[in-house]
Formats: sequence, structure tokens, C-alpha cells
Amino acid sequence: MGKIFTKSAISNLKSAGTFFPSSKYLSNKISSLIPENADSVVELGAGNGVVSKSILNQLSENAKLSCYEINSDFIQLLKDNVQDPRMTIIEHSALEITNDFGENTLDAVVSCLPLALFEDEMKHELMTAIRKSLKPRGAFIQYQYSLKDHKFIKKYFGCRKLRFVLRNIPPAFIYTCRK
Repeated sequence: MGKIFTKSAISNLKSAGTFFPSSKYLSNKISSLIPENADSVVELGAGNGVVSKSILNQLSENAKLSCYEINSDFIQLLKDNVQDPRMTIIEHSALEITNDFGENTLDAVVSCLPLALFEDEMKHELMTAIRKSLKPRGAFIQYQYSLKDHKFIKKYFGCRKLRFVLRNIPPAFIYTCRK
């Protein structure tokens, strides 16, 4: 699984953002930040499903996880690695989140997208769409490998906590925000 991820990531670095899949430490920290009562969760950039599995372990039996992924290799890894009836794979751009779910409908959005590699206009469009789709006080969780976009994200969300996960390649920052 790791070799396939790395091979695909090398040829698609702009969409993958890293050469390595998320560690179990990063995945577990991210999923622990999802509100306990979350019934509708969306993951942006699901990759090989490591974070998805961790999220599903946190969710109730009735909750739903919708995973956006556009990389065909990652979509296949996701299908192969995560079989859970609560999960749906969405094979198009995360920019469509408001069209797919409507406004004020999601309890949490977890973003694994490499924002540092996106143009500001695309980040603005994405943050606006995520904000619209979240319920009032909905959670937005974003992880990054630098603090470059911290101020940018704070323009759209009340970021309450910043966490650092050393046991990941590369180490990562997690922003925990609310609408």
C-alpha cells in the first residue's frame, strides 16, 4: 500500500502534497478532534484511506463519512482498503461540497488537502464552500506541514487550537476550527 501511494504521489505531488501516507499517530489525532455527536462528516483528499479508517473508528454506527478523492490510484486504494457501509467515495473536486451537500448540513469537514500548493483564489473558493456547508458551530479540521496558511484559514474560521504531530513524515500541524 505504501509503495503504491508513494509512486502515485511522486507523479501527482500537487494533489497529494507529500510522498508518504499519513501516520497512525496523525490519523488518530485528527479523528479524535471530530465532535462526538457528529453524524455527517466529509473528508477532503482521502488518499489511501488511513485517515478515513481512523475517522470511521470514531463515528457512531449511524454516522456517514463522505470522502472526496480525484486521484484514480488513490480511489482504488481507498476502495481496496476501506470497506464500510458508512463511507461513500466522491470522485470529483472538493470544490463541489456545497453543491453535493447543501448549506449548513455537515457536522465536520476534515481536510487532508495540501493547501500550501494551491493558488489563493482556489483556497478562497474552497474555504468559502466548506464554511457554507458546515452547520453552525460545525468543526473544520485541516492538517498541514507548515504554518503558511494559518492566517488564511483564520479569515474564514475561528481556529481554536493548533496541534503539532511529530510522529509523521513530515511532522504536521493540525488546525481545529469552528464555523
